[in-house]
Amino acid sequence: MLLLIWWNMDLINAAGTIAPFTSPRHGFPLVVGGVIKPVASLAYVDDAKRYVAMAKMLHTMEEFFSTVQGYCDLLADLSLVIKMGRNVRKCTIYLYNIPEGTVVLTFTSIAWSYDSQGSVKGTIKTVTMHRDPEGNLICYDVPKHLRDSSSPNVQHILAQRKYLGVSTNAQLDGTEGKDKILKKLAQRIGLISKKSDSVQETKIAHNMLVCQVATFSPICISMSLAECADIDKQLLKAYQYKLKYMPTDAKHNIFVSEKRGGIGVKSFIREYVGGALRDVEVYITDADSLPAHALQASIAEATKQCLWNLHQANMLPTPSATASRAEQLTISGRKT
Repeated sequence: MLLLIWWNMDLINAAGTIAPFTSPRHGFPLVVGGVIKPVASLAYVDDAKRYVAMAKMLHTMEEFFSTVQGYCDLLADLSLVIKMGRNVRKCTIYLYNIPEGTVVLTFTSIAWSYDSQGSVKGTIKTVTMHRDPEGNLICYDVPKHLRDSSSPNVQHILAQRKYLGVSTNAQLDGTEGKDKILKKLAQRIGLISKKSDSVQETKIAHNMLVCQVATFSPICISMSLAECADIDKQLLKAYQYKLKYMPTDAKHNIFVSEKRGGIGVKSFIREYVGGALRDVEVYITDADSLPAHALQASIAEATKQCLWNLHQANMLPTPSATASRAEQLTISGRKT
C-alpha cells in the first residue's frame, strides 16, 4: 500500500505531495451533473492503465510531455524497488488531441529485467491522435490490404489492442474486434451442435457459451439489436435439427422456455439486453461509485451527440427549447 501511494505522488510538485486515492492527480476527468471525478489506474498489474489529462489552456505541450515522462519514470522506479520485471515492448503510450504538426518526444523507461538481472532502459511505443487547426480529430480509414504500406503511426493507430472487453484501435473503433468475437462464436456454435449427444447436453453447452458472451461486459461490446438477431439466426440454423425440429416447425419456438412448450434454450438478444440492463441497474443506482459516474457521463455525452446530430440534419422542430439548446452545443468533429 505504501509503495502504491508513493507511486501516485504528484510529479508537478517537486516536494512530492501525496495524492489521495479519492482524487488521483492527472486522472482523466469524467464530468456529469456538474460533478467531476478523475479516473486513474492505481494498480501495477498486467493490462493496467494510467490516465494523464491536463487542460491545454493552462499547460504547454512541453509540460504535458514532461508529466507523461514523469509517470513513466515513477512506474519504472516502482519496478526497480520491488524488482518486478517489466517488458517495455508490451507498453504503449496513447496521446490524444495533440495539435497537428507537433513534434512528439520519445518516451523512455528504465525498469527491472529478469533476463539481465538488472535495470534496462527501453523506448516506449507511442501512438498519437492529432487534431487539425479547426479542432477536428484526424482519423484514418485504410483498407487492410493497404495498411502495411501506410506510415508507422497510421499502422499503430489502426492496430487492434484489447483491454477488458472487445479489442479496439486507437480510434476506439471496435468493429474488427466485434467481428472476431462473432466469428469465434459461430465456430463454437457449430462444434456444440455437432458434438453433443443429447438435447439436454446441447442446451447446457449452449447456455455456457452464448449466455457467457452475451452477459460479459455487454456495455463494452456495444452491439446493435440487428447484430444480436443475426446471432440468433445462426443459432436457429445450427440447432433446429439437433433439437428435433422438423423443417415445417416454427423455428422461433427454440427460444421458448420448456414451461411454455418449447425446447428451452435462451436467445442471444434476450441475454444481451438483460445483461446490459443489469449492469445499468447495478452501477447507476450507486451514485458514489466511479462506474456509476462513468456510466452517467457516457449517457450524458451520447445524448448530447444524438441531439447535435439531429440539429445538424435539421430534424428538430423550430422554434423550440430543444433546438435552441442544440445550437449552443459544441461537438468536436472527426476528419477521416
